[in-house]
Amino acid sequence: MQIADANYLLRYILNDVEEQANAAKAVLDSSTVLIPIEVLIETVYVLAGVYQVPRAEITGQIKELIYDIDPNIVDFESVLLGLDYYAETKLDFVDCMLAAYSSIKDATILTFDKKLQKFIENDAKHRSHRKNI
Repeated sequence: MQIADANYLLRYILNDVEEQANAAKAVLDSSTVLIPIEVLIETVYVLAGVYQVPRAEITGQIKELIYDIDPNIVDFESVLLGLDYYAETKLDFVDCMLAAYSSIKDATILTFDKKLQKFIENDAKHRSHRKNI
């Protein structure tokens, strides 16, 4: 089993260090690699914080990566929803993942974060409304 870290994914996405980007591309394009959610979170954090990449672009880049290389990602559906939430809100990606878990796994998120709690509550109302239509 091979597991990619955030630096590996960043080289693939950014193509900023040509030799490393080519090496990452060769491996990621030819074999199934495990990408832990923690690595995706760190990758999003670095793209946003260090490289100042806009949220929608980050979401697009991560989704493109996921669809291009077909990695092994635990809770794939939650990751996709978390990315959507990230593009649509001002919540950080960890909170978006928690909201996705709340939605997909019908989990109760224990938090004192009022913004996160409000988002989860509003999202639950929208999900309930959509089910009733």
